[in-house]
Amino acid sequence: MPHPPRYDKPGRWFHVMNRGMSRRTVFETRRDIRYFLSRVAYAVRRGEIEVHSFCIMTTHFHLLVRSPVGKLADAMRRIQGEYVCWFNRPRVRDGSLCRGRYLSKAVMSLVYRSICIRYIDYNPVKAGLAKKPSEYPHGSAARFARKKPPPWLCGDWVLRSKNDKEASSEKEPTEAELEFMRQRIAARPREEDPLDDLVRAAPSFIRRWMVRQARLADGTRPGLPCVPASTVMSVVQRLQDRGRSWWYRTPSGRRRDAWRVATIGLLRHLAGQTHRAITERMGTSMSITARGLTRHAELCETPDYATRLGRVGMLCIRAAFPDAK
Repeated sequence: MPHPPRYDKPGRWFHVMNRGMSRRTVFETRRDIRYFLSRVAYAVRRGEIEVHSFCIMTTHFHLLVRSPVGKLADAMRRIQGEYVCWFNRPRVRDGSLCRGRYLSKAVMSLVYRSICIRYIDYNPVKAGLAKKPSEYPHGSAARFARKKPPPWLCGDWVLRSKNDKEASSEKEPTEAELEFMRQRIAARPREEDPLDDLVRAAPSFIRRWMVRQARLADGTRPGLPCVPASTVMSVVQRLQDRGRSWWYRTPSGRRRDAWRVATIGLLRHLAGQTHRAITERMGTSMSITARGLTRHAELCETPDYATRLGRVGMLCIRAAFPDAK
């Protein structure tokens, strides 16, 4: 099976991570961590990557990097290869240490980048290893807190964003943001990310975007998740609990509940869910999900449905990212 493309281009940002095989310990001592970071520092000095945030755990690592010349693959191959040799030699072992090649996710929006920093910094807090990110010694948050980051750690963007609610790494990520990160990590790569535009958009823009997504849908591959699926479900449920009825007419003149169709469409195009995931969340069948998406695409061509869909989509985005400007 071919590997998915990485879309490594000069100037692009990436969330890079890898985990030990069978979740085994990859970093056993402080010396291991120092050696791994020394390999990262050499890659920075070679001009292959810029490191803006990092966190080294015992079983895995996270890096937020910028690829200035499009050589992220070369940098990570050297970093991981040299570290594995270092790790294996004194332990008289050979073979793989990590579960596979590194995972990289292109970070092509400012909102995603801000959430990613908080996600990386709060890894040790979630694992119970520290009360706050600045107390964990093997992450960039502690280096920035001491105001003495190593020369290979690029703090320009992070430090400029310290007073920004949206980007501050000292703010704990919400459950919606954690779910968003999990969905983005699991999603297949895409060349474009509409998140920044949607977060700052008016309902009319969101309506047009949703209509365009419905027209382009091929029924097989969802787009990038822009809102956690749980947020879509909670917003829809809240509106229904307030007595917000929503109906549409079938070609035969029968009145049907539009909330079900709209929820299926929002889960597909705004939350990037697969047919199977939508079916499980909605408690329906695959055939009902497929028919719902077809009806959603048809209704998007009607002004009343599209306008209301845009408003509901905006509420979902605001609920998921309340601090985004």
